[in-house]
Amino acid sequence: MKALVLGSGGREHAILSKLQNELGQNNTFIMPGNGGTKPFSINGDLKNFEHIKKIVLDNKINLVICGPEQPLADGIADFFDSDIQLNKIFFVGPIQRAARLESCKSFAKQFMQKYHIPTANFASFNYNQYEDAIDFLSTISSPFVIKASGLAAGKGVIIENNINDAKQTIEKLFFKNYLGEAGKEIVIEEFINGIEMSVFIVTDGDNYILLPEAKDYKKIGEGDTGANTGGMGAASPTGFFNGNLKNKIINNIIEPTLIGLKDSNIEYKGFLFFGLMINADDPYLLEYNVRLGDPETQVVMPKIKSSFSDLCISINEKKLNNYKILTDDLHYCCITLAAKGYPFDYEKNKLIFLDKENINSIIFHGGTKINEQGQLVTSGGRVLYVVGYGDTIDSARDMAYKDIERIDFDGIYYRRDIGIDLLK
Repeated sequence: MKALVLGSGGREHAILSKLQNELGQNNTFIMPGNGGTKPFSINGDLKNFEHIKKIVLDNKINLVICGPEQPLADGIADFFDSDIQLNKIFFVGPIQRAARLESCKSFAKQFMQKYHIPTANFASFNYNQYEDAIDFLSTISSPFVIKASGLAAGKGVIIENNINDAKQTIEKLFFKNYLGEAGKEIVIEEFINGIEMSVFIVTDGDNYILLPEAKDYKKIGEGDTGANTGGMGAASPTGFFNGNLKNKIINNIIEPTLIGLKDSNIEYKGFLFFGLMINADDPYLLEYNVRLGDPETQVVMPKIKSSFSDLCISINEKKLNNYKILTDDLHYCCITLAAKGYPFDYEKNKLIFLDKENINSIIFHGGTKINEQGQLVTSGGRVLYVVGYGDTIDSARDMAYKDIERIDFDGIYYRRDIGIDLLK
């Protein structure tokens, strides 16, 4: 079997690494990839489905896994399904209608409301409803959560502590093109205090399997302060995913979602992410992602010890009920190494030093590339992911942070408190 991973971030590197352990390096490819995956990378544009088709056919690919959300929102799964040369290939990712759970926050919130899935009080507005949006702010308490309805590369959630700042944010989204078309429609919702958690399932449309849970750290600053990012770290397991909470998540959120999809005549096949807030032991759904999370995948993928390629095939063959997932008992802690200035304007093309021989952690690449001189340099905001592991979260953290001392690039930034809240 030959597999192709679509994407270029740390999530895709983690998926590629897992597949390489199973299928071998000669049978695994990534498009377009990054500096860490260069030997297995194929250049290409993920918006050009015809080019992807050529790559798949030329390389006799049997399995395609879509990492990022944009191609799914653009309908790549539908493209594979409708093409006579591609529809026998195992493609992992939901169709365009299903991808709206992530690509349109307004649709997602209305879906939650319709199927009685616990979530924050909310209202949706477009740029022609500015006054209505401002009026709604006065009906809820601060902090105010303002979400771009469209895809915004993990930066579409803005939390403002006072109403004047909230009004300015709405103005920027509606009238100053702050997030482009993604921000021309917004969701305003009440803030729910609590502990964030990421839960993943994989479904074939009829059956589903729970994957290991994780905790994501979205804020740029220590103590969960500052601007939202794509993710500054993750840890798995969380230590608080107990029987009672697990049952509530399954009964109140996961299964009503799957029932709602069937009721809406939407066939969902692939991975589904539930971004949760746990308040007083009650889970509330903040958002859906129609793919694996980043950086959560970097801690979830190493925990899975059963065949990931078999899991992907089981999705397409609707045989998940026959698949048994196996996980290890280790703890994993991922630290994001970011470029100076991230999540805003950040520096690029900084030389990266990696003392590979003395690093014990798993290293996944994100915003890296090989320059014309053959050197590894930074090319994105989230540059590298250092994943420590051990029998406890403490030992996993210790490994990761010690190994970060063996990595350097100009302007390197990382949080020093990832996983500290999970220590017992």
